[in-house]
Amino acid sequence: AGNKTVLTNGKFQGNDSLELRDNHGFAHLPVLFTNKRDKAMVIGLGTGVSAGTMAAYDFKRIDVVELSPAIIETALGPFKLVNRDVLRDPRVRLLVEDGRNVLLTGKETYDVISIEVSSIWFAGAANLYNREFYELVQKHLHKGGVLQQWIQLHHTNRQTVATIVATLRKVFPHVVIA
Repeated sequence: AGNKTVLTNGKFQGNDSLELRDNHGFAHLPVLFTNKRDKAMVIGLGTGVSAGTMAAYDFKRIDVVELSPAIIETALGPFKLVNRDVLRDPRVRLLVEDGRNVLLTGKETYDVISIEVSSIWFAGAANLYNREFYELVQKHLHKGGVLQQWIQLHHTNRQTVATIVATLRKVFPHVVIA
């Protein structure tokens, strides 16, 4: 029975108990929709559980992008058991940067890009939910590649969610909501 929780600026980011099933699911779901497992990118480390689950698959490389050194320290310490010590996996390349900037400046392409950042209403997060960002992501996906993006539903209204989905559909021909 876990009892550790990560908060940033008072906002829940993850724990080692109740949210584990969801974190695992976030990582399993996009892998089910791709046939190729060469490279994956995880933007937003949190507790590291989603990245650890992604590492359970046979990807040759997984780029984990996290802006906050404190989050990285937390994933390396108190949460290393639930994330399978993912940051020490030799296939994992940790980038201490802003995920959007990594995509803007990089040339890498991926089979899966998984995004689990803080709520859309946090400063700067809305930049990961607009058409320009989705077009940028699309340029970094191999043919048949999959984007998985967590959208927080609490403190968000139907109109915001509908706008995000409509924006996704303008860029990606197939959208699944789970």
